[in-house]
Amino acid sequence: MAQAYYRPDVDSPNAPLGGKVCGRRNPDSVIEARRQRLYSRQLEGLTTRQLVLDHATKENIGVDTAWRDWGKVKEWNDEDWEKDREKMVARLQGMRMRLFQQGDEEGSASDCCSDIGFVRQSAWGK
Repeated sequence: MAQAYYRPDVDSPNAPLGGKVCGRRNPDSVIEARRQRLYSRQLEGLTTRQLVLDHATKENIGVDTAWRDWGKVKEWNDEDWEKDREKMVARLQGMRMRLFQQGDEEGSASDCCSDIGFVRQSAWGK
């Protein structure tokens, strides 16, 4: 069992001297690897809550720690979005044109294009 230390700033009736018993802190490299695993699992189709709770179970960490990991992953997502924002406009426009060309004879292309245009307007405000 890992050594524990006491945090006297947090109240817990079960801990000596009213402190909270916490496990040992992992090295930064272990924490970073754990967060990267969570980052790579985002595309599995789970909701955020399901993803975080599953992360806590798989990594054998507390739910609060899993939510802190999610906070860092969310920061990474925001950074990725800011870096790729301008490229996304061109990619969305290219997808829009391909959809229009492929679906013109089916009549569904205009609906898809208007949906993509709506997403673009809400994301960029243009």
